[in-house]
Amino acid sequence: MSEFSLPPLAVRYDGRWVQVPLSGDLDQWAEQATADYAAAHGGSQQQIRTLLAGAGEVARAAGDSVLALILLPVADAGIRALARFCPIDMSAVGADDDGWSALLGVHTPDEPWEEAAEVTEIMTKAGPCRRVISRYVEGEWNTRAIGENVAYGWVFPQYAAGFLMLTSFTSLSEARRWRSALDELATAVELEQVS
Repeated sequence: MSEFSLPPLAVRYDGRWVQVPLSGDLDQWAEQATADYAAAHGGSQQQIRTLLAGAGEVARAAGDSVLALILLPVADAGIRALARFCPIDMSAVGADDDGWSALLGVHTPDEPWEEAAEVTEIMTKAGPCRRVISRYVEGEWNTRAIGENVAYGWVFPQYAAGFLMLTSFTSLSEARRWRSALDELATAVELEQVS
């Protein structure tokens, strides 16, 4: 691969998603985003502002993304997902190496006691994407819960880069309910034409 450069990724999304700015005044953004969301969808502005401000802090704290989107289809139901888009420098991946393995390896469990990840190829406007679903267990004894990590990955050899769209669900029922919204978001990812 050549030298890493950031792919010109564009993500088209519908009104269920709210974009979090990863720099600037978070309070000012939360106030404006609350007004915009309430005008389009209704709901308690105080509740919406609290949700957006909290999710904005979480999105910024990760520090590894260039884009963060919050899935908030109905304010009363709360935030359903936070999708982070993270660029990956793949300039060290050799021409003979498998770019997909290099990109997604950390998201596919390799210990014998771990459940195998489910990997599905999805065609998107940006080209082939692989969705990796891995489950995790939290808690102990009778308070154990099974959650789900979901990663969508794209490899762009012409940029010596990959991109990951990452999110997690704290329950399998939430994952089943909202995974289709993530699939729709992933299929809308495209590379912008650079002149």
